[in-house]
Amino acid sequence: MIQSVRRALSLMECVASHHERPVRLGEIAQEVGLNAATCAHLLATLVEADYLEQVAPRKGYVLGPMIHHLARSSPYRERLVRIAEPLLRRFAATTGETALVAGLHNRHRFILTFSEGNQDIQISPDLFFREDLLCPTGRQLLAHLPESELESLLAEQKLPNSEWPEVSSLEEVRRELARIREEEMILVSRPEVTSFALPLYEGPKVVAALGAFLPTARFTGRHRRQVLTELRRTARSISEHLSRPTVT
Repeated sequence: MIQSVRRALSLMECVASHHERPVRLGEIAQEVGLNAATCAHLLATLVEADYLEQVAPRKGYVLGPMIHHLARSSPYRERLVRIAEPLLRRFAATTGETALVAGLHNRHRFILTFSEGNQDIQISPDLFFREDLLCPTGRQLLAHLPESELESLLAEQKLPNSEWPEVSSLEEVRRELARIREEEMILVSRPEVTSFALPLYEGPKVVAALGAFLPTARFTGRHRRQVLTELRRTARSISEHLSRPTVT
């Protein structure tokens, strides 16, 4: 990728990560690792092209109208999102817990859509994407990649990793991914948070992962059984809808 393009994209990603809070030049330069002069030049170009907006002279930057214009038409992977959203809402309403659907693109795990539960204590999902592919939904996506793609991605991972402390080598990762393919459900229990991931199929192919998480203290007894039952039912329903022929 041309360096200036990559830098401009990094600036927009940085501003977007702060939501609607104006982000000052110095803060942006520090986060993206550029000197202030280079950063200011790129920011001026993005403002001129309407991809960013400067709130006021010497004030911070927010996303501009062109970003919102480009994103207005439809969500990324629209058919999957349209199918998943009502089923995630049903899961959240039934269990009170948050669930999400994640996909893989260009070595990133993207959150395609999510539905928040109604419990007093909630664990919010990451917004849009995260780099780490070793979280539960990331592992589920990795487990179903073609071998050549998997090996290329694994070569980039730093192990051991705080997201997956139980493995310490690539060979252990490969064994665990093979087990995930066989068992399908991932359940990771930590002292504070328990998380899950299941594959979502379109025909025979895994195209995304369904994830859910909740405070470990709440994952007991009847509620535990309810969450697991509803999660499996949600994954099955999404996969069944995805696998139906599209009507043209």
